[in-house]
Amino acid sequence: MSILDLSDFDNGTMDKEVEYLNLLHDTFLGTTLTAFVVNRDIPINHVGKVLGIRSKYIDLSQTSKGDYNRLAQHLNQFKYDGLMIDNVDEIPDNSDREDWEEFVRFALKREPDYQLLPFGDCINFNEMHLAVRCKEYPEYIKGKSLQMVIIGV
Repeated sequence: MSILDLSDFDNGTMDKEVEYLNLLHDTFLGTTLTAFVVNRDIPINHVGKVLGIRSKYIDLSQTSKGDYNRLAQHLNQFKYDGLMIDNVDEIPDNSDREDWEEFVRFALKREPDYQLLPFGDCINFNEMHLAVRCKEYPEYIKGKSLQMVIIGV
């Protein structure tokens, strides 16, 4: 038995993961398409930092009631260049759920003037570096017109 396990290298898994990461980085660097990762093994939480883009990471599975308004105010204040939105298929069922789903849809659509709150500035998803991740393709975006590169399926 070898100390160095090369099974993932030999069966092509390593090549596929490197290819997915390169596609994620290439897509996130641009502002034309959103990197839509459908694979939990591909990390997105540090892609902004790795690529030197001032970004905010949001884990939607950890949100609770009132977090949408707090994040909207935060985004209005700090004007990030990029967003990494994680677990878009695991949004908790609370009063903010519809707001989060709309937020994700408009980010994937790359809406140029999405109004986060009734007050404050609009967010221009069309000029942002965007990465979104999920385990399974969410029902609420099926059949929608979106501008994204699907990675990891």
